Amino acid sequence: MVDNDDIVLQGNNPSTGIKDLVIETLKNVCQDVGAPAAAKAQAARTLAEISGLLGKYQATPVEDETQGETLSESDLDKEINALRNRLKTKK
Repeated sequence: MVDNDDIVLQGNNPSTGIKDLVIETLKNVCQDVGAPAAAKAQAARTLAEISGLLGKYQATPVEDETQGETLSESDLDKEINALRNRLKTKK
């Protein structure tokens, strides 16, 4: 049960108390062995969105400098051989 003292709106943003309640409730749904699978999945997704792991609030991935770089066949062979040599020296 939500106590009215916990629901304090500041502009359009709920207070920390209600945010904690929402997160705790979603966690409980995820852990409830009797909850339907669809409810658990939606609660988990909502928690991931709140945490910034999914959705429009997701952190922008840091791009690797080599990402999207095209290697010629000979350059690819050189990279593979270099990796093999590193593995051999580690043994």
